[in-house]
Amino acid sequence: MTSMPSSGITPALRLRSDLLRLSRTASHFRAPVASPSDRAAVRRLLAPWLPIAVAHRHNARGSVSDESRWSSLIAAAEDPDLDAPYPGDAHALYSRAQDLLQALLEATRPGPVARQLAQGLRQSIVSGEYPPGSLLPMSHVAADAGVAAASLVRVELAARDLQLEGRVTVDSRKRIRVGESTTDRPTLVADWLSVLIEQGAYRPPAPLPRARPLARTVRASPDEIALALRLLSERHVVHLQRGARPLLRAEHPLCTAQPPSLSTLLRQVELRADDLSGAAAQHQREVDARRNCQWVLLWWRRRRTPPAAELHSTLASVLAAAKVLIARGADHDADTTSAHLVRVTAITAAAAVPADLDAQLWRAACLSTAVLDCLSTAEARDRSA
Repeated sequence: MTSMPSSGITPALRLRSDLLRLSRTASHFRAPVASPSDRAAVRRLLAPWLPIAVAHRHNARGSVSDESRWSSLIAAAEDPDLDAPYPGDAHALYSRAQDLLQALLEATRPGPVARQLAQGLRQSIVSGEYPPGSLLPMSHVAADAGVAAASLVRVELAARDLQLEGRVTVDSRKRIRVGESTTDRPTLVADWLSVLIEQGAYRPPAPLPRARPLARTVRASPDEIALALRLLSERHVVHLQRGARPLLRAEHPLCTAQPPSLSTLLRQVELRADDLSGAAAQHQREVDARRNCQWVLLWWRRRRTPPAAELHSTLASVLAAAKVLIARGADHDADTTSAHLVRVTAITAAAAVPADLDAQLWRAACLSTAVLDCLSTAEARDRSA
């Protein structure tokens, strides 16, 4: 069942042959759970292809979406310990191996890769060839770039990269729409992380959180976090190493002798709350902080920015809850999880309000997440007391 290279046989033919062999192997699986012998057979078949997949991942650098895709395919196909229980059934084992081989087969087709397609589209948008509002079916983009219909995934990955940059959106019919603005979301996320770092939410030598919890804190996608961390690495703020958490540099440019105290941040929050007090006059006294935070997060998930008056009224009530939590935060030890959450809440609540209404909603979602986390932590502490 090994698939070693043979002279005179192209990689595409070898891959088609191995896909057929994989299908035959799967038809002989005797139980729903993959046995060690089943797994060994699939491992032997994939052995010569995994290094090639790793090379494709390396060549995909410059396209976050494509590099992430190869990483996911490789991680799913690898089965390092035959003696350990397999975390899935025999069908899952077959499907993961099939996905990797099919991606490798697609990569043998000629034409530009996702990184090159994204760069071409980016230049066309910046030059005005594709003005704001332009609607570009992916099939047309592929045809114009000389990409075969069977390789439409390359256009999808390129569009996803541009979507992360805020340049386009993609609808359910696989049409790319050029945005009205070219706001760079990863840069916005990197800038906001810089504020959190500078004001003491994260301090060396402690590493930053992993991608998923960090993405939750700043209401960003994992791909946006990956791009933002890359920007922070270029700014010499963090050190990135594959498989490890991002590490704050000991002498990074944002390092300050003394971050603002909670009392200083609280005074800034009180000023912000006073500015919004008129908008929330009817809601301030009987506010349900958790409900209002959930409303903000629902708006953000749906990307539905409410009228300014409604957003400001709801934000004022969230700020009121934040004030109470920050005032109580002085009682926490500096190194506890509760103290960290309170500081993130204080920094977010005290920050200057963006001029753009969509950016205001994003910042309100960050604050709502912090407030909800503080409330949950406080409730857990009260139950254990």
